[in-house]
Amino acid sequence: MKLKLYQMDHITDIKDMLTKSLAQFSDRNLFLVKDSHNQPYRGITYAQYGEDVHGLGTALVARGYQGKRVAVLGENCYGWTVGYMATVTGVGIIVPIDKELPAEEIANMIRRADVSVVIFSDKYFDKIKGIKDACPSVSLFVNMGSKQDPDFATTLLNDLIAEGNELMAQGNMDYMNAKIDPYVMSVLLFTSGTTSEAKAVMLSHHNIVSNLMAMGAMVDVKGGTCLSVLPLHHTYECTCGFLYSVYGGCTVAFCEGLRYVQQNMAEAKVTYVLTVPLLVETMYNKIWANIDKNGLRKKVETIIKMNNASRKVGIDMSRKLFKKIHEAFGGELGLFVVGAAPMNPEVSKGLYDLGIRVRQGYGLTECAPIIALGADTYYKDEAVGYPIPGVEIEIYNPNEEGSGEIIARGDNIMLGYYENQDATDAVIYDGWFHTGDVGHKDKDGFVYITGRCKNMILTKNGKNVYPEEIEPMVLELETVKECVIFEEKMDDGDARIACMVYPNVDAIKAKYSIEEPTKEQMEKIIFDEIKENVNSKLVTYKAIRNVIVRETEFIKTTTLKIKRHLINQ
Repeated sequence: MKLKLYQMDHITDIKDMLTKSLAQFSDRNLFLVKDSHNQPYRGITYAQYGEDVHGLGTALVARGYQGKRVAVLGENCYGWTVGYMATVTGVGIIVPIDKELPAEEIANMIRRADVSVVIFSDKYFDKIKGIKDACPSVSLFVNMGSKQDPDFATTLLNDLIAEGNELMAQGNMDYMNAKIDPYVMSVLLFTSGTTSEAKAVMLSHHNIVSNLMAMGAMVDVKGGTCLSVLPLHHTYECTCGFLYSVYGGCTVAFCEGLRYVQQNMAEAKVTYVLTVPLLVETMYNKIWANIDKNGLRKKVETIIKMNNASRKVGIDMSRKLFKKIHEAFGGELGLFVVGAAPMNPEVSKGLYDLGIRVRQGYGLTECAPIIALGADTYYKDEAVGYPIPGVEIEIYNPNEEGSGEIIARGDNIMLGYYENQDATDAVIYDGWFHTGDVGHKDKDGFVYITGRCKNMILTKNGKNVYPEEIEPMVLELETVKECVIFEEKMDDGDARIACMVYPNVDAIKAKYSIEEPTKEQMEKIIFDEIKENVNSKLVTYKAIRNVIVRETEFIKTTTLKIKRHLINQ
């Protein structure tokens, strides 16, 4: 394999990107939306999107909001993208906020960011109404939907767009003529955590467009259709899903929710999906569960072997051989781009056997977000990626095994943390951004992640244990759905490596012929399996010494990462 880079149009900022895409793809559908669950997707063209963005931007500038901060909050929807794009292409600074946060945390973020305009959806009308008095800096509340309340003065997004379009018809070009400085803060993103601890990342147009051009040079999805699954306030979905789709002439279909992922993929004829390992692995397991249900495992495994042999001479029949599997996803799906956590390489290889590529990406909000990516022609299933063009990745202070903190530098690295120079200086020094992730690079330059510095367990004999290194091994057990490795304190003051597990009860029932297994039975079963299949592969100091079974799934972030600090809840 050799790294092949695609030629991408040069863009100086997000406004430049939008202008070029509107001219090049005007009649193409940019978005696929649903007016209700039972309705089919309907298209919104690039031309229509441009009119709506320009209308909103013109209205906000005319009302005196140029240079101000605009917060956007809501589910993934068309109005969210209009609010974001209008703000960054001529109004001011956009502040995407996690809709799932408690109301008081949202209010605190709005105050900290000195927000003047809040754009929100009908679904969160009552939450925003409840905090309006706690947000004195906000002078305009804009509802993406249609809900109104005499006790809560709001302006409808569609009315603002119409107002702006009328102003443009009268010759108002203040927004359209706005100049963009690509090197100043234009996006303010709060990291996860409580608002007293959450840092706000400052990104510029230059940070983001350098990332867009680099990603596009490695993975070609131009003109495809993407399913928007992950929350748009997260920079992974916003940059790699939404903004890259605009840049690449793609179409974005909004997913109706996790339970409708496969249905929406089929309805929209999706060609690629940006997602997290958990969703991909769940889909993969369901495919094989269905194969087993129909007693076809041996037949399918034989077909896979035959097709993999023919691939070696340039003949790939996977999409034809596994047509029914592809039809279940709409018949066009060809690629999963996976981020937020390392992917099980066996799942990546297994999906490729069936004709669906998986490429991993690695990054952080502070990096706008991608620093490493598996390219179309240059990838390893075990690695989280290869450094993208324009980004350098090194291992800081590596140990004898070559493992250490991953550091990076490039045009995509953030400007810093908002109003927090000490926190900025703690992660950016000597020209490098220190990610807090632990990993290594192989001889070919591919990046591998071992764990997080903050999650590291220091054993009493001075050895380092990274939970993320062991957890994938536990998850290979069919009796385990989710797990977290942690340090368990003992009554005598000592500590041991323990594993908290959300079990696959159905698998335990079937495998051990137990009608209703107790918590104690499940803990013994899983611990015995861990000793045989996991501990046997680990050095002694990394071995799991106790298993605790929980009755409910772990609490997760909006990108489906387990909140480790809440594992006892």
